[in-house]
Amino acid sequence: ASGVAFPVRIARVRLQGAKLDFRDLSLRPQFGARIYGLGGVITDLSTGQDERSRVELDGRVDEFGMARVRGALNPFSPRDATDLNVVFRNVDMVNASPYAMKFAGYRIAEGRISLDLRYRIRESRLEGDNQVVIERLTLGERVDSPDAIKLPLELALAILKDQNGRIDLGLPVSGSL
Repeated sequence: ASGVAFPVRIARVRLQGAKLDFRDLSLRPQFGARIYGLGGVITDLSTGQDERSRVELDGRVDEFGMARVRGALNPFSPRDATDLNVVFRNVDMVNASPYAMKFAGYRIAEGRISLDLRYRIRESRLEGDNQVVIERLTLGERVDSPDAIKLPLELALAILKDQNGRIDLGLPVSGSL
């Protein structure tokens, strides 16, 4: 434990036709998302403290959605030097109903979301830019949830929507990890 870690270096990892499953088991009902046809490369994978791996991955989300990851990070020390851009386009929001039910008190009847997420971490300091575009969001039935916000959600959505029914939000985040 007190010696130098065993150094590992992998020049290239290629993914082809992979599947990524994400599950949030803390929600009732549970949330799940899948990325299919995941492919691309991760280069210069290393345990070296000052090394950064390059990531270029693309995949499909559900029937019409798309996912893309580009950037660099040290997966063994992500708090030191991470710079990632994650893009989701045209993702069906009905699957996110468990989150909406818990935090907003409504099911989602219809809607599509596109996200452009850029995160930079240097020395445990996070700077993030989130661009969120929601199209045709329609709330479904009301659900009792003790965690739901107590706001007039229909009014808030009506105010946020433009003349084409789109919500376009820029949400910067920053802080110490």
